[in-house]
Amino acid sequence: MPERSFNEKNVSYKDYPLLAGTKEGEHAAIAEHVNAIRLQGYNMIRIQGMDMVLSVGAQNDGDLNAETLERFDRLVFCLKQAGIYITLDMAYHASYLKGRWDEGDQRNFRERFLVDPSSREPWANGVRAFLTHRNPYTGLSLADDPVMATMTFWNEQDIFVEIGFFQKPDIKPFADKRWRDFLRKRYNDRIEALRDAWGTAEKIHSFEDIGFEKAYPLEYTTRGNDAAVFVYELQAEMTRWYENTVRETGYKGLTHQYDAIIRFRNHAARNISPVVSMHTYHNHPKGFNTPGSKMEQNGAIATSAGYWRIAANARYLDRPMFVTENNFGFWGKYRHEAGLLYPSYSAFQGFSGLTVHCQPVIMGLAYPMGVYFAGRDPIQRANQVLATLLFARGDVSPSASAVKVLLSKEYLFSENNMLKKINDSQSRISLLCRFGLGSDMPAPAGVPAVQAKMTIPPESGGEMTITTHAVAASDSATSGSAQWVEQLRKAGLLSSDNRTSVEDGVFQTDTKEILMNVKEESLTVITSKTEGAVLKEDRSITLKNIRIDSMPAASAVAVSSLDGAPIDRSKRLLLVYSTDALNTDFEASDDRVTLVKLGTLPVLMRTGALSVTIKNTQGKAMTLWALGIDGSRKEQLPIAENADGKMKIVIDTAKLKDGPTPFFELAAE
Repeated sequence: MPERSFNEKNVSYKDYPLLAGTKEGEHAAIAEHVNAIRLQGYNMIRIQGMDMVLSVGAQNDGDLNAETLERFDRLVFCLKQAGIYITLDMAYHASYLKGRWDEGDQRNFRERFLVDPSSREPWANGVRAFLTHRNPYTGLSLADDPVMATMTFWNEQDIFVEIGFFQKPDIKPFADKRWRDFLRKRYNDRIEALRDAWGTAEKIHSFEDIGFEKAYPLEYTTRGNDAAVFVYELQAEMTRWYENTVRETGYKGLTHQYDAIIRFRNHAARNISPVVSMHTYHNHPKGFNTPGSKMEQNGAIATSAGYWRIAANARYLDRPMFVTENNFGFWGKYRHEAGLLYPSYSAFQGFSGLTVHCQPVIMGLAYPMGVYFAGRDPIQRANQVLATLLFARGDVSPSASAVKVLLSKEYLFSENNMLKKINDSQSRISLLCRFGLGSDMPAPAGVPAVQAKMTIPPESGGEMTITTHAVAASDSATSGSAQWVEQLRKAGLLSSDNRTSVEDGVFQTDTKEILMNVKEESLTVITSKTEGAVLKEDRSITLKNIRIDSMPAASAVAVSSLDGAPIDRSKRLLLVYSTDALNTDFEASDDRVTLVKLGTLPVLMRTGALSVTIKNTQGKAMTLWALGIDGSRKEQLPIAENADGKMKIVIDTAKLKDGPTPFFELAAE
């Protein structure tokens, strides 16, 4: 599912202009865009930033801009007609405050909300007005309309809490009071009991001597444990308040909150919600598109799919899991890995939804590629097509065996465990079988009990790097992975012929459809309808019905059936050949880590010669086409060899009349 917002000041507005001189023109533009979303295979979109655009020109906090609301209503109507659902961030930067587009951030509301309930009124008023407003085109309010599938109460609120921990001058007095009230209750109003527990000198004579400091929740001390529990209780209360507020409007859909931080404290807070949502990025750049911005240039396979495992580590086995933001973005030279890696493992784990960040569906290319604008990037467009087939269509089979990491209340609330996260060794179980969290604390109403074939205690370790835009996990603890693999074999969760070998860096799923070789930085996916491989060197590899005879280094190649038949009997096949792409005049440091100049249009795609042999009984009737980025046929190409139920395809993308493309079609007509 894609993500988008609409506004003439949007940084990519010209890619999909939705405004026009007349209402009829706007309605036509919205309908055209929704049809493009449908044609690209999406069944849900994420809408972000409506609190910002609805607050434009507001006279009072919580007022909604009627003109923008009408456009949104028409968008909802068109989405509903197309059978496309919505997941909506109820707040992004403004929180329905009049003033600047980021007024909520200027007032530090994402932090302040947790310690100062009086600050929440504009959010509540704006959300109530938004959800209860009756759409004239559907006849329903958003709260009553089943098109509204899920919502996040405030995007990435947990990041802002974790970075600040309530130290800004306008917030700290509220945090100090809440902290003192918490400690009085925790220590039965006995300051001597607190001093004994903390090992604190006599200088603390009363609870009024105590303030909340940023370092406290990160300490491995009794005080640190108290602080972590305190922050958890604030987050839990915040979630319940959000939940009660939106339920009062009549909204019956799913909700989720805290979508970035992966400490056990945040996992515990997410247990309150009926859905878990997460945001994960590989090598999020430090500076976005600004010269001097830095992005590491390693691949995700080299990290054992570390950015995907952030989501796997956060999911609860008993409820839906949505990744509402993910990207391996421009200008990463190995971003072609993502098309096979992220959707395949997500389907294997049984995730419920994937959203690339951001804007994969555009109506025309008006700007050069930039960090995370997926629709402008032919490599990310190829990744999204593969995600539609591998994940949305369900080509990859889910694991049948579940391993549950039990985050018990006794464990979480003691020995600073809320500060910790699942370590790298244990999280690699997610590459082998179904993997997720469990809790003995109450789950939301309606969440079913799920049985796991193995329940294990958490193993913590590693550190996190947290910025205002993303979270990255690092961990050097890998030796324990072999221990877990042995336990899975003994329990019968991995068969005797499963090729997993931690020592060799090889991980094969229990379905045997996905094989990752970390040392070679290769990945293969073999299903009945899609087969593909990521390779870092030009070498041949045989899958089941596909043999890659040769390809340029650092590429992804996949073949998918488009008519529902297995690859070897399909009458219509899609060949995806994904390499790399840069803007014209793009400049970076020699190692490509530091951005010097973003560059301009046109987008340049790395060319290369590809040779693939495909087993297919329909080969004699097949015609090969080079396709445009929109899927239209551009040029008929010869099939190099076609005999004995095998087709050999040889393509040099440097020689294509309309320029290089990642898409090729084989069709028997």
